[in-house]
Amino acid sequence: MVKITSCMMIVFVFCGAAFGVDFEISWISGSTRPDFSRTPADPTTNDRIEFVIPTDVFRNERQAESYLGGTPTLVIDTEQRRIDLKFQPPVPSTVPTTYDPVSGLEGYFGPLEEGTWLFYVQFQGVIYIDSLYVSVYTGGSSGDNLTEHFTSDEDAFDLMYESILFTPTSSGTSYDVRIQEISELPTDPSGGTDLNLGDDAFKFVKLTGSNAVSIYDTDFTGFYVGSNGYITFTEGDQDYSESLQDHFDTPRVSALFRDLNPTAGGQVSLKQLTNRVVVTWENVPQYGSSNTNTFQVELYFDGRIRLSWEHIDARRGIVGLSDGLGVPSDFEEIDFSELSGGTTPASDYFVEQFTGDSDPFDLEYKSVTFSPNSGSAAYTAKVKDISELPTNPSGGTTLALGDDAFIFVKLIGSKTMSIYGSDFSGFYVGSNGYLTFTEGDRDYSESLVDHFDTLRVSSLFRDLNPSGGGQISWKQLTDRAVVTWDDVPQYGSNNSNTFQIALYFDGTIQLAWAGVDARQGIVGLSDGFGVPSDFQEVDFSKLSGGTSPDLDYPVEQFTSDNPFDLENTSITFTPNASGSGYSGEVETISGLPTNPSGGTNLSLGDDAFAFVKIAGSEAVWLYGNSFTSLYVGSNGYITFTEGDQDYSESLQDHFDTMRVSGLFRDLNPTASGSQVSWRQLSDRVAITWQNVREYGSSSSNTFQIELFFDGRIRLSWLEMAAQRGIVGLSDGGGVPSDFEQTDLSELSGTTPPPIDDFLTEQFVSNADPFDLEYTSVTFTPTADGTSYTGSKQSITSLPTSPTGGTDLGLSDDIWVRVTLSGRQVKVFNQQFSSFYVGSNGYITFAQGDTDSSETLEEHFETMRISGLYTDLTAAYTGSVTGKQLSNRVAITWEGVPEFSHSGENTFQIEMFYDGRIRLSWLYIPSPSNIVGLSDGHGLPADFVETDFSAQY
Repeated sequence: MVKITSCMMIVFVFCGAAFGVDFEISWISGSTRPDFSRTPADPTTNDRIEFVIPTDVFRNERQAESYLGGTPTLVIDTEQRRIDLKFQPPVPSTVPTTYDPVSGLEGYFGPLEEGTWLFYVQFQGVIYIDSLYVSVYTGGSSGDNLTEHFTSDEDAFDLMYESILFTPTSSGTSYDVRIQEISELPTDPSGGTDLNLGDDAFKFVKLTGSNAVSIYDTDFTGFYVGSNGYITFTEGDQDYSESLQDHFDTPRVSALFRDLNPTAGGQVSLKQLTNRVVVTWENVPQYGSSNTNTFQVELYFDGRIRLSWEHIDARRGIVGLSDGLGVPSDFEEIDFSELSGGTTPASDYFVEQFTGDSDPFDLEYKSVTFSPNSGSAAYTAKVKDISELPTNPSGGTTLALGDDAFIFVKLIGSKTMSIYGSDFSGFYVGSNGYLTFTEGDRDYSESLVDHFDTLRVSSLFRDLNPSGGGQISWKQLTDRAVVTWDDVPQYGSNNSNTFQIALYFDGTIQLAWAGVDARQGIVGLSDGFGVPSDFQEVDFSKLSGGTSPDLDYPVEQFTSDNPFDLENTSITFTPNASGSGYSGEVETISGLPTNPSGGTNLSLGDDAFAFVKIAGSEAVWLYGNSFTSLYVGSNGYITFTEGDQDYSESLQDHFDTMRVSGLFRDLNPTASGSQVSWRQLSDRVAITWQNVREYGSSSSNTFQIELFFDGRIRLSWLEMAAQRGIVGLSDGGGVPSDFEQTDLSELSGTTPPPIDDFLTEQFVSNADPFDLEYTSVTFTPTADGTSYTGSKQSITSLPTSPTGGTDLGLSDDIWVRVTLSGRQVKVFNQQFSSFYVGSNGYITFAQGDTDSSETLEEHFETMRISGLYTDLTAAYTGSVTGKQLSNRVAITWEGVPEFSHSGENTFQIEMFYDGRIRLSWLYIPSPSNIVGLSDGHGLPADFVETDFSAQY
């Protein structure tokens, strides 16, 4: 069987000089088959390029070479720009029997000259094709050359009011570099600790807590600060001679390696923040001089290093990083001033400054939601209209903030939130309309310089005065922390401003505004790296709204460099009015949306397909075309015009016919325990690949494609072992010439609209008998947690098996208190670590209940979940059990009859720790009962029951 793995990686950068080529290859020991990989992803003409090639697992090297046709070697053709992995004969004549397994090949080649190269591997019917672009090395990511030596007036220090950020590459042994202009030091040294350094002296600094800094992939929990403008790590240093030999003789960060003398003026101080430690030389003169020099080193706990210079009188000195291995034999200094500022991520532009009458604040009754990308280093944003703040601040904690003040807020429990990839268990609330994270701030000047000088979320950065009116409060919910400025006026004004910042624990940030009288201010996010040199503000009012725009190409290809990241996720593609495009929404799931139980097994073999005819007059749709039948392929896709056996997962094969790929990958459903099945429901067809293994693998994958009769398409994934494959939709027109894949994990999340109902249905005997047998209803809390949306699903068994649960010992008209182990449930935005289970089919929270009369007044008199509120008794038959799981608790009434009746009722209440509530019913002979939720506020005067079977 021929298999082709295609890894196409093309990066457009500037080109330059070439270097000679070296290479080496060897076997990988062990019985674990590795993944195909190559690093770095974007090589330069200075890089050695390392690779890993998986093979089958062989008993030893000689057996591998015998089977593959000889000794592995690389053939590098510099004219064709091609690297071939070949197996050169002769084949070994004998194969030893010693068990010393090998499972792949590894090696390196390079440096390569600039341009596009092809790395080609073929053996055993397997082809790996890796196209790579080699860019010119500019000194921006080498471990040896990140140093500049200023030697004279003709080569004088030229980095005043500049900042250089060194970001470690994936290997940790080199750095990417970005330079930008600054107007002041990134971190204010005020409040730091004076190190009291003498001339030619050093002092050891021990980091607090479990924090560590690193240089060249080596971690340190402490370091040495030298008075002469550098930091060392393995030992203190008193060198003042600023030679390259001294700079490179130990791991070192030289911000300005020069003979400085802090005893003659200025100071050297230390300041540890939550995400970094900062050392500042402030107004320190050179030895024997009265000049002054102010600069700073920031060592981030994630490995980044930033050097910044304010006023510098020194003309000579050394700047840069050293790995401590001595001056490289081929050392060439870098000219930092000629580095580009790098590609500024879109997140740098998620800031808008409103300046007054010509550009007044225009976000009243809007919200902006920032969603982090997969690396959390940048954000996407969407805006939508609101009628009130998303989170009701009632019940929050008032923060006693005065004018130009801040207060620290510590999150409750083990919760953390993140901004630009850094996690925090607390934050600082500033009275002037912002949150900061590494330190509190009293700035009121609303300048871009002040906004960007620290990690910050500005909802309305303006000179506000909560001591003049209104209040600032905070509130922690299960999924977020929320800070609200309520009717807070500007300083010297009696106007009022109401707005809110919500920090979600999954990294999402939401800003929202109700009534805002201010006409000026700053809104947006800051990564704390200063105003970007090419900053351009965004106009938030012109961002797309809550309805996702059509996706250009709803397709993502996962490779070894971009592994599958949609586990426990569901994506719904909704067609536009013409059917020619789709919008997409993603949500987290804990189970497949459609239970495959009771479906038809398609009995698919390896690389096979089955024809499915939709029953009745129903049809499914793809790109405006309707189909009453479809073809299910074993390799994770559905086609429509013809069956397909492709397993190669190339973009060409995905796009060559109308196709929905749930996971286009070489799969093999013939393995034991694997199954591909289909099921037709009233509104859709669902195809499920259940525990299906990749070809030649023992790990399984479970996913589902649902084709709704209204044109929507939903893809869902649970446990997925596959790291590679293709996901998405194809119109069959071939790979588009301008194709760019979509990162499906970054699509906007679903926000179902609130349903105006009372979440309760009463069944009254023969006039309105119970009609929810073999059904589940899931209640999902709305954004403010005070109401719910509902959805209904057919079932054939209870979602949570009661087997192994605890018998609660309930008989007739009694209750028992259940206390959870280390978890809480949430009902109507209130959290409970215990609750009361009543024998008569309900759960209460304030107190136990024995009511059996099933009236609406009694249902609504207390906070209650009624699974089947009627006069039940488990005194003689049936049981009521409780079972606590990792994400929910389930209470099950199994075979419980009504009092004086023999019919046995089986139903279940599940309370998820994220706030969802699910009610499920199997066999229910009871015709009269109450089902639903109650907030305990009494029977509403305008109560209208919900018909769950019709509305959901």
